[in-house]
Amino acid sequence: MKIKRIKKEYSSGSGDEIFSSDLFDVTVWNLSNGIRTTITINCGDYEINFDGKQKFTSDVLCIEQLTNNEIRKMVAYQKKESFEEGKRYKINEIRGCLEI
Repeated sequence: MKIKRIKKEYSSGSGDEIFSSDLFDVTVWNLSNGIRTTITINCGDYEINFDGKQKFTSDVLCIEQLTNNEIRKMVAYQKKESFEEGKRYKINEIRGCLEI
C-alpha cells in the first residue's frame, strides 16, 4: 500500500536505522517537530520521506512506495554498475593471463 510522501522540512534530531539491505536503508527520525521516516535508495542515491513512524522492514515494502519511473532509474543504475564491474573484472583477468 502506497503511503503519501512529504516534502516539508523538520528541524534537527536523531535517527535510528530500522532496515538495511543492498537496495534500501530505512531510518526513523525523531525530530523536534515530529517523526519522519526516510527510505534511502542506494541505487541512485536519493531518498523519499514520510510522516510518522512507518514500518518498512523489507525490500518489497520499500519497492511498493516507488513510482514506475523510480524503479526504471534503479534498474538503469544497476545495469550500468554491473557492466562497469564486469568490465573491470575482465581487464584484471586478462592482465593476470598476460602477467602484466
